[in-house]
Amino acid sequence: MGHAIALRFARGGHAVTLTDVDRDALDRAERSIRRLAGTQSEQLGGEAPESVMARLRFAEDGFGAAAGAELVVEVISERVDIKRRFYEELAGVVSPSALIASNTSVLDIFEHAPSVLHPQLIMAHYFVPAHIIPLVEIVGHPSNPGQLVPQFAACLSALGMKPVVLKRFARFHRQPYPAGHQSGAVPASRRGRGGRGGAGRCRFRLSGRAPCRDGVPVQTGFHRA
Repeated sequence: MGHAIALRFARGGHAVTLTDVDRDALDRAERSIRRLAGTQSEQLGGEAPESVMARLRFAEDGFGAAAGAELVVEVISERVDIKRRFYEELAGVVSPSALIASNTSVLDIFEHAPSVLHPQLIMAHYFVPAHIIPLVEIVGHPSNPGQLVPQFAACLSALGMKPVVLKRFARFHRQPYPAGHQSGAVPASRRGRGGRGGAGRCRFRLSGRAPCRDGVPVQTGFHRA
């Protein structure tokens, strides 16, 4: 999942640092991104894979990279102990002006991240494969500045993404789909859905299309990395 999100940002012209504590995982991610960038260039046109790859850096020093980042996208294991340790360390290095987006689907990240991070922390739930499916579900925290979530949603929408803003966190469960399709994910509860963000200047460039019905992906795959 992380490598696909990184590819979206790199294709949009942004410098991206992809980090992992496992060097082998980083090497696999680099190979996957290079392959996907080549495929997208052939099928969709646009930049050559070499230009996209030039915007990517792969580093084991994740917190060092986060120190100067405007946006930190967390895509780590859905384990409480790992999440808590990550956010405790992140709180000591990340800029107060940075936006932190957790790609969580099971854990309510606001229950596990230090409260000092809550004003700049949101949930941004991508769907697999993230480099193709543009749906992103966004959940903010009550302490977020009023325009944080709408501006981020407008950013994604302006660049072809399909953001859906939720009023509160809803866990996901697997649901069978007709033969010939992968298993999909739908919210355990659809209550609390809000609208998409309005227009506005965008700092993050993402693109693509996905089949949706009432804001819920249909006939799409969903798997935790």
